[in-house]
Amino acid sequence: MKKIIVVLAFSLLSFQLSAQIKFANSSEISKFLKSKTYVVLDGDPFSSFNETIKACMPEFWTITPYEFITVEQFDTKKTNGSYSFIMLSEAEQTEDGVKCTYNFLNFILGGNSDLNKMPDLGSVPLSYVDASEENYLYKIGGILTFMQSHVKYASEHSSITPKLINKDSGINIKTKELWLLKEELPSNFNTIEKIKTVYPYTVKLVTKDEIKKAIEEKNPNVVYLHKVGPEGTITGGKCWKFLVTAKEGEVLYYDGHKVDASNPDAFLEKDFKSIAK
Repeated sequence: MKKIIVVLAFSLLSFQLSAQIKFANSSEISKFLKSKTYVVLDGDPFSSFNETIKACMPEFWTITPYEFITVEQFDTKKTNGSYSFIMLSEAEQTEDGVKCTYNFLNFILGGNSDLNKMPDLGSVPLSYVDASEENYLYKIGGILTFMQSHVKYASEHSSITPKLINKDSGINIKTKELWLLKEELPSNFNTIEKIKTVYPYTVKLVTKDEIKKAIEEKNPNVVYLHKVGPEGTITGGKCWKFLVTAKEGEVLYYDGHKVDASNPDAFLEKDFKSIAK
């Protein structure tokens, strides 16, 4: 694909992009709600992104009218402030001296020729750039749900500062079923028995297809993990972890850690301890 490269960062504590990224303010969010959303298709013939996003948009996207376009069409439309866009991009960031490049699903308002200066409505990291797309495509419906719940919350609260976690949601993770992939847990902490020693609430080890189905059915009982880690594509880097409700797209927990011999690219024992508090 002719991908746009942006230089940005997301903070461990705030999951905020760097100052180069312009967050949408209340008036721009109001403008978005009246916009038409253009979904920019991937030009890579080996990618399954187009097939996935075309299937997910009619099922999950309700907030604005939308249309699919090419990267070339995006180049002609991006300066129009009455349009919004969903598109893939690559984001470069140095983490503890290690250069990391991420795939992002950008969610932006048009009106500028520079992507970094377009108001950001709630873009989401998908993966490290060389990691398998199969590790995020099954969650695209949930990501679209998050994008909409995020921008609706900002609109209703007239906030110009993005909040990843809605403190007013009233959702208690301990009352939900935590659905995890065994391969996204440390090899020495990947059984229900071991998890129960630090997190005595409902946990299920499931498949990608089961998580995809829970998202499609908007299962009110399910919280799933969205993990963004190097997956062996580089040495070092960071692993980012987000626990998301299947129904509302609400993020109930997020954190990140440096990947090393003691802290693998996984949802760690200390994460379970954090959510058990």
